[in-house]
Amino acid sequence: MVQKLKDLRVYCRVERYWSEVYQLCARPAFRRDRALREQIESANDSVKANISEGFEQGSDAQFVRYLHYAKGSLAEVLSRLGDAEQKGYIAEDELRRFAGEAERILNGLGKLIQYLDECNWKDRGRHHARLRAADRKDAAGSKDTGRKPLPETPSAAPWLPNEDAPADPATSD
Repeated sequence: MVQKLKDLRVYCRVERYWSEVYQLCARPAFRRDRALREQIESANDSVKANISEGFEQGSDAQFVRYLHYAKGSLAEVLSRLGDAEQKGYIAEDELRRFAGEAERILNGLGKLIQYLDECNWKDRGRHHARLRAADRKDAAGSKDTGRKPLPETPSAAPWLPNEDAPADPATSD
């Protein structure tokens, strides 16, 4: 299971795309069309932010919801870049290059969504260390919270991958 966001290859692609879009928006032609530039930059920021926020959610279903938001934001970036091409701010071949990379990212996000839907882990393990510390505090004499203690063995922990889990496409191209 991926432990860090930067371990997701699709996220690394998103970071590169994000940077390239910002370089594009720094051109003088974009500087004159503030509304379009701000729409592109806002949607571009949203792609990374939604993946980051979703990664920190407690379940796969919650992560998937944010990945769908990221896909929508990426589609908006691409749509606005199409507007920029029609206004003559970028060349047609540049738009095709950005569209090709966006398509690869969308496919990667789709594969990650499919994988997470198949796994459907209810607790991704993001917060189990915090909960374990709280359980130790409870055992030391604090009031009873009614929370079940976390399993001590990996085989009893449903948020850890096992042999039956499908392969993780998020870590491969």
